[in-house]
Amino acid sequence: MVPFRWAITSAGKIAADFAHAVRQLEGHEVVAVAARSEAAAREFCARHARGAAAYGGYEAMFRCDRHGADACYVATRPDSHRALCERRELARGERGLR
Repeated sequence: MVPFRWAITSAGKIAADFAHAVRQLEGHEVVAVAARSEAAAREFCARHARGAAAYGGYEAMFRCDRHGADACYVATRPDSHRALCERRELARGERGLR
């Protein structure tokens, strides 16, 4: 069975809770984490998502195809969700659902 691969934007408590929930699911894994700084993303990965790629900045993760994420969980403040989703679409040349 090929796992469903998640990327996470943010390295805060909600993101940590989500990473914990993903670990409880069979056939799911966190493969990438983006935070405002690469150091914060690396620390998050070490604590909550071992083996996931760490990115300093959301666009860096959005533009990268190496992690192979199937979906991205946006764990930032709610008022930033729309802008992050639009930035992801622009970075990847995609158009998302509205």
